[in-house]
This record gives sequence, structure tokens and C-alpha cells, in this order.
Amino acid sequence: MQKCCKVLDLICEKCMKQREMNEVLAIKMHYISCIFKKCILFLEREDKLDGLIKSLLKGRERDGFPVYQEKTIRESIRKFPYCETTLLQQLVRNISPVEIGSDPTAFSVLTQAITGQIGFIDAEFCTTCGEKGADKRCSTCKMVIYCDQTCQKMHWFTHKKSCNMLKKIYEKQIVEAAKEKSKEAAQTAESTSTSEEQSSEPETHKDMDIKSTGDQSEMIPSIKMTVSSPAVCNFLEEETTSENIGNEKVQESEE
Repeated sequence: MQKCCKVLDLICEKCMKQREMNEVLAIKMHYISCIFKKCILFLEREDKLDGLIKSLLKGRERDGFPVYQEKTIRESIRKFPYCETTLLQQLVRNISPVEIGSDPTAFSVLTQAITGQIGFIDAEFCTTCGEKGADKRCSTCKMVIYCDQTCQKMHWFTHKKSCNMLKKIYEKQIVEAAKEKSKEAAQTAESTSTSEEQSSEPETHKDMDIKSTGDQSEMIPSIKMTVSSPAVCNFLEEETTSENIGNEKVQESEE
């Protein structure tokens, strides 16, 4: 395993010193080399890797977060020998302000940098081995994902301490999601009814205008008749009187 670490370090150096640097591959080789070196330490101490595996999987009691795993990944990034690289600076900017146990985790940031944004979005990773595309969840809490039953059994020694607590968190999230959904539905219904009322108002005004116009058209003739009838009658009476007077004068002159 010592030779494997040396080869990985040489590949990392070559990626950084060639004409066209390959920062992604260099960081990937460096990370694998750091994991191999960690394995060597546990093999020298215990002659097996069970202790390392359990240390990486062990979660803290309050939420099951794997603190040792997070610290190991952060340490490997910090030990990358080429500090001037753009990708390393981006990793440090994304990880350093985040408290251990919060999102994004060092594993998610490193995976995103190595695999790319497209391959990382909407992907589920096994809690035990980190395999992409895991689709099996813990039947109790529904919060932890595994790729198969072997990984679930391996992780159970630490998950059983926080499973009930994660179950309560999941149930709370379901209730909040249902409330949010009903709230959105109520807002949508209210906005729909408001828009319908606004669209019906112009039609009402139009009907009122037509009605009022009709009333005016009906009133106009009666107004004319009311105004013109006395005037016409008086005018006709005056004409009749003047004609009679004229006829009488003509008759007198003839006589």
C-alpha cells in the first residue's frame, strides 16, 4: 500500500506540472492517497480496517453526523501541496465557513468538484459506502439512504442511536410540507377568485351604461312632446287669429 501511495502522489505531481494542468485529477489522486495513508496507520495499529470503517461511519449522538469522516476529508484537502490552484481555493472557500455538521458537507463539495455539477444534482449517495444512485431508505426514519442491505447492516451500530430522533424530524417535515401545500392552494384559490371578480366588473358597468342609454333614448321623445305641444298649440292659435283678422279686413275693404 505504501507503493500505491507513492504512485498516486507521482500522478498528482505530473498533473500539476504538465503544460495543461489537470487540477481535478490531481486533487482526486491526492485524496485517494490520503485515504490509503490513513488505512496504513490503522493496519499498523490493529492489522485490520474495521476500526477505520467504524470511525468513518460513527455519527454523533444528537443527529448521527459522521464527525470523524468530515474531519478526515477536510484534512486531506488542507494537505494538498499546490495551494495556488484555482480548484483548491474554490474548495476552501466553500468548506471553511461551514460548521462541522452543517450543509454543505466536505464530502458533497469534494464530490461536486470531482464529478462536476451535472453529475451531482439530484443524485443520492449511500450513507455507508458513498455509492451514487442509492435508492433504499431506512424503513423506520426514512432519512438515511443505502445501496443494499449489507451497507445498512454495517451502518446500524451507529444509526440505531439516532434513528428515532430522525424519525421525529421526518414526521415534522411531512407536516410542515402539508401545511405549506395547503397554504399555497388557498392563496391560489383566493387569487383566482379575485381575478374573476375583477374581470366581471367591466361587464356590469357595460350593462349599466346600455341601460342608462336606453332610458335616455326613451325619455327624449316625451321631453320633445312635452316641450313642443304647448308651443305648437299657441302658435296655431295665433296664426288662426291673425288669419281671421286678415279676412275680416279684406271683406271690409271690398265693401
